[in-house]
Amino acid sequence: MPHPYKSASKITNHQPPTTNHNYHQRPGVFYQRHACNYQNPRRGPGVAYLYIRPDLGKTLVPSLTGWTAHENPFAFEIGPNRYAEPPYRFMNGTPHVPALEACRPGLKIISEVGVDRIREKSKRQTARLIELADQHGWRVNTPRDPEQRGGTVSIEMPDSYAVCRELLNRDILVDYRPKAGVRMSPHFYNTDDELKIAINAVEEILKERQLAAR
Repeated sequence: MPHPYKSASKITNHQPPTTNHNYHQRPGVFYQRHACNYQNPRRGPGVAYLYIRPDLGKTLVPSLTGWTAHENPFAFEIGPNRYAEPPYRFMNGTPHVPALEACRPGLKIISEVGVDRIREKSKRQTARLIELADQHGWRVNTPRDPEQRGGTVSIEMPDSYAVCRELLNRDILVDYRPKAGVRMSPHFYNTDDELKIAINAVEEILKERQLAAR
C-alpha cells in the first residue's frame, strides 16, 4: 500500500530547510533565509520565512520594508518608520494569507513525521546518491560532509541538461542548474530503491544517447 504522503514521483526535487535545520545556530551566523515553503512542505509558492538571531533582532534595520513593519501600521503615518518589535519588524507589505493557509497541511505533515527523522534519512540517502554517482564516475557538485550538505545532490554527468529532460519525461522529478548538473533531492517518502531506479535511468539514457550518436 502506498504511503499516505507518497509523491507520484520517483525522486522529487526540493531544497528543504528541514534537511539542514541547525544552520542558523552555527557560531558567527547572524541570520539565515531558509528555502521557500513550497520546496519542502510540498505546498504552493508564496511563503518564505526568515530566521534572525534573537539578540540581534532589535538592533537590525531592514533595508526593505513595508507598512506591516511599522509600530502602528494602521496609523498610516508619514515620515520615518518606527519599527515594530521582532518578528514584525522584518515584515513587508500585506501578508499573502491564501498562501499561508495553503502551507499549513504541509507543515502539519512535516511535524508528524519529525524534522530530526527527516534530517537523518536525508543524510543517509544523499550519501547513497553520492556513492552511486561516484561508481559511475560522474562529478558530484555537493559537499561530501553531511553537516555541510542540505537535501540536494547535484550530479554532473555528460549532457546533464538533456538527461534531466528525459528523466522528467519518465516521471522522475529532478531539475537542472548550469555548472551544477542534475539535482536529486530525496524526501522522507522516497525509498532507497527509488534512488537506484533514478541512477539506473540516467545510465540507460546515456547509453541510448551514445547509440543514437553513432
